[in-house]
Amino acid sequence: MTGMTAARERAIRTSLACLLALFALGASGCKQAQPQRNPNVSTQQLEAKLAAKDAEAVNLARQLGAAADAALLPYLTAADAEVRELALDCADAAGGAQRDKRLLTALTDADINVRSLALRHLRRQVDPASLPALLEQLRANEDAFVRGELALIIGTLGATSASDSVARQATRELDAAAQANQVLACARLGDKKARGQIREELGHADAQVRLAAVRKYEYIADASILPDLSGLLHDQAEVFKVSPSHVGNYTLRLCDVVVLVVARVGQPKLDFDGTQQRRFTPAELQQVETYLRR
Repeated sequence: MTGMTAARERAIRTSLACLLALFALGASGCKQAQPQRNPNVSTQQLEAKLAAKDAEAVNLARQLGAAADAALLPYLTAADAEVRELALDCADAAGGAQRDKRLLTALTDADINVRSLALRHLRRQVDPASLPALLEQLRANEDAFVRGELALIIGTLGATSASDSVARQATRELDAAAQANQVLACARLGDKKARGQIREELGHADAQVRLAAVRKYEYIADASILPDLSGLLHDQAEVFKVSPSHVGNYTLRLCDVVVLVVARVGQPKLDFDGTQQRRFTPAELQQVETYLRR
């Protein structure tokens, strides 16, 4: 591939780690089930645990449900960042109509650990009704890492109406890693230009850049574009170390990662389990290629 700047190449490499984290956490656009309140738990008990920085506060907040929100407010803005983190965990556990609002507010916290915690909770669960607030944070948040992660979260919501807003942010984004994630979010939302840019990365000379591009197809999660990956079923570059306990350490080739992504996204009927992290045989690779060229 030609014309790729060094900054963009570094951003593509960096985004792979972010993608792996997102896949592992399984971000969802569904509303969180509301916990049933335990009448034997009081907000005073919750406040005492928060003041003591006792992790049991999270369990109490879960039992209180939405009733915990008012008690959490002063702790969400406490001077001690550790207290704010615990209060944020409590807000997530309590759920209720204010959950996403508290998490979104924490994205502007002065402490990176608090901001990162808010992102982790939002990756795991976010109400689609929070999309306008997510887009505003994407536009205005001063932390480039937050802007990049928010774009990926927005993409998982599947609201194609958000694509233009994310694309506009990508055009003015100064941070290369954040911009790469914003382009990827646009690709998931169906933007043809963004998808073309990622398709171009599949031909890069650096195998790690190709690997990152293949993994992006898992995030995009559109089986109709999986045939883009067919040429890499012949790519023998060793790119990804795995350590299953029953066989010891070994490295997957890029062609093996392609099989994994195709199996997870396309869910084809194969004669073998394509979701296993292992080296696939030539016959198995051929079977996947036949599926992609159907």
